[in-house]
Amino acid sequence: METNFFTQVCALPRAGAWKMAINFDGEQGLLVSVLFEGGDAALAPLVFKGTAAELDSGFFGAIAAPAENTAKLFVELEAHLESLENAKNDIKNRAAAKSANAVAANPKTEDKTEKKKRYDEIIAKAKQLNGEMKYLEALELLPSNEEFPEKAAELDGLRKALKERSQQLTLMQTQNT
Repeated sequence: METNFFTQVCALPRAGAWKMAINFDGEQGLLVSVLFEGGDAALAPLVFKGTAAELDSGFFGAIAAPAENTAKLFVELEAHLESLENAKNDIKNRAAAKSANAVAANPKTEDKTEKKKRYDEIIAKAKQLNGEMKYLEALELLPSNEEFPEKAAELDGLRKALKERSQQLTLMQTQNT
């Protein structure tokens, strides 16, 4: 018995790992689950059910387009995550430079009105980024609770909301691809 199964497997995108599970379904049926793993994102497996003859004739044709789209998604996701990391570093560097300049220009400690003004500016910028659906950038911009201990509860609530929105946006983006 000779098949070309592995030749067809080699034609699939190679951007990640393929996991296949084959279970028997009754006397003649098979249940085939195909999972593509290509990063941190979790995707639902493709599930096929049919007789051996049905699966022989249509299995690779049925997974070709979803496999290609999934591989493309992971490549785009990696590029997106890299650009987010670069943006986070850029924001941190700008904030550090601004803070260093402020300390150098005014060596005395920040008084309450200056601290409140700085907090209000940070929150306004975070809300602007939130409105632009740049949730991860807004998260990176938020100060630590140690920097504003009196605003810790408000900062924690804002962090939680931004994380949820970021996860929802990521989920919507993966579903639309």
